[in-house]
Amino acid sequence: MFGKPKIGWVEIMIGEFQVSGSYLTDIPYDALQACIYSIKNNAPFTLYIDEEGITDFIVSYYNSTYIIRENDEIEYYSCDKDFRELIKEIIEDIERDFSEWIIEFTYLEEEEEQYKKWVKQLEELLKNAKELIKK
Repeated sequence: MFGKPKIGWVEIMIGEFQVSGSYLTDIPYDALQACIYSIKNNAPFTLYIDEEGITDFIVSYYNSTYIIRENDEIEYYSCDKDFRELIKEIIEDIERDFSEWIIEFTYLEEEEEQYKKWVKQLEELLKNAKELIKK
């Protein structure tokens, strides 16, 4: 789902649909929070993506995943991907490229204390999400 983050951007691919997420929203933090909430509550997974002028919402539940894209008009995309499968993929992708997420995808690097706190929170979220998805 997530490509490797580069200079504050990440490619997000779901099925044949692709969006580009910007650092203007904290995608790894928000995605892991949404994964944890969804797994704990057996609730739909929902993630907001900011493409700096284009808004995307990713919504996934039992057998389907949807992307709603709002630009000048609204576009819809759907695929047969279960929310648990999507969550597992998100966790694996963030873990695979964790060092790039913390180096390439944040504006906090110059604010050292806040940056260290963010990295620690992201590590904890990833650990928690991995434990939950195993159950």
